[in-house]
Amino acid sequence: MKIDSNSFLLVNSNVRLALITMKKGNLSVSDYVGKMKSFADEIATVGKSMDSDELIAYILNGLNKKTQI
Repeated sequence: MKIDSNSFLLVNSNVRLALITMKKGNLSVSDYVGKMKSFADEIATVGKSMDSDELIAYILNGLNKKTQI
């Protein structure tokens, strides 16, 4: 799939914003991590992969102090 630069920037920006603002809330850890992985996969569909360290940082950012993993 060929994507133009404006679409790439829009998708990349929107998904990264979702990654930054996503909180675990009432989701199970498994569901939360799965949702975060799906955001990373969405970025990959427009040709920009995310390394695991970056994804882990986003995941940890969305956990609250009481979350036991």
